[in-house]
Amino acid sequence: MAVTIKDVLDLDLAGDFASVKRTRIQPFIKKAECLVDASTWGDKADTAIANLAAHFLYEAIQGGSGAAGPVVSESAGMLSHTFAQPGRATRDGQAGASFGSTHFGRCYLELRSTLALTPLTAWGLDCA
Repeated sequence: MAVTIKDVLDLDLAGDFASVKRTRIQPFIKKAECLVDASTWGDKADTAIANLAAHFLYEAIQGGSGAAGPVVSESAGMLSHTFAQPGRATRDGQAGASFGSTHFGRCYLELRSTLALTPLTAWGLDCA
């Protein structure tokens, strides 16, 4: 079964996608489909694609709202303290991926952790 726009919208329990035009969602589904191999994911593929598309969409709509993400440091006068960045050190092997920054990305990672994977290198993917 192919993932639909409705599948992505059904994941949005908080209503974050309420004002998003439905036509804006399809490119994120296509991007997610490039990253999820159905033969590896089996019956979990559609759930992974929907969560990954929702993650990409959420990041896109939050991108223009200024600073977002976890607090990584704080300062008071001459004192400062730096914290680790949760969600940044994922084992997804994709540079710059921040799946831990959204509920949808964390669901994707949780699903992915249930797979028996062997690290592979893929060439020739056109997911621009």
